[in-house]
Amino acid sequence: MEITNLIKKGIKDPKRAKSVILAKFNSLFVSREYSGIKKNRSDSDDGLYQSSIKNFLSSTKSFNNFKQNPFYQKILEHTSKQAGQDCLDIINTQTPEMLENKLDLFLQNDEIGNPDIYYYDEVGEICPSTLNYIKVASDIKKLFGDKIKGNIAEIGCGYGGQALILDSVFDIDEMTLFDLQIVNKLISKYLEHFVLNSSYKVSTLNEAQPKTYNLVVSNFAFSELPKALQIKYIEKVLSRSSHGYLIMNTGKGNHTGESEDDRLSVDDLRSLLPEFEIFEEKPLTSKHNYVIAWGHHGSI
Repeated sequence: MEITNLIKKGIKDPKRAKSVILAKFNSLFVSREYSGIKKNRSDSDDGLYQSSIKNFLSSTKSFNNFKQNPFYQKILEHTSKQAGQDCLDIINTQTPEMLENKLDLFLQNDEIGNPDIYYYDEVGEICPSTLNYIKVASDIKKLFGDKIKGNIAEIGCGYGGQALILDSVFDIDEMTLFDLQIVNKLISKYLEHFVLNSSYKVSTLNEAQPKTYNLVVSNFAFSELPKALQIKYIEKVLSRSSHGYLIMNTGKGNHTGESEDDRLSVDDLRSLLPEFEIFEEKPLTSKHNYVIAWGHHGSI
């Protein structure tokens, strides 16, 4: 059954299939580097992700092509061309003015790292992962309108692509970007290639002092953390944010990766987070995914 599913996915998205195969083959020859003890690792902390980032930071050639790295594409930069089109359709329905007014700013995200680029009739050449980041910004605009300003936080920031897009759309004073220590170095290296409207700082969970935020955002990263880290993020960040937008793939007891015994359930989250509403993830990338939002007056 697993082989059949892999074949189907390969036919549907050959580039993604190639990346997965290369990652599996190359993993035989790469030393693994983990962020911490096993019980504190997220689903994405496979030892290869951090090793790749270490290479990006030490080699200009690797950094200039990091969005093509097969280990990195297991975690990020794997949005398919069709998924990009699906995101584009949603953006054009929800907030068409964003593409009309900000497209040049959004396209900056494709100038670093050599991402996969496709042509779309509506916008020309763009990376589908960039379209996914724009779609998240569109959701946030639709949910919260002009309330997003001041200080915001993002949990699990990759290389900073989502932060770059949010900075282009909203009147933000400061972004606090939470990730692993080595990932934070990549975020800083990436974002320093651009001129931002806001300021930013990177932080690990341990470095964070509890403070209030106007918005907290997470694209799956929070949902993939072990329960103990989820609770600590809630104490320090999420419960102190007046608005929230979390894309989730755990909490309903049907996650396909590690056991959900070590993830907060939806009922747990309802007792720990501000009162929230659950929305369907659009476009739906897995049938069990969903979006949590609070402090909103709109819908998606």
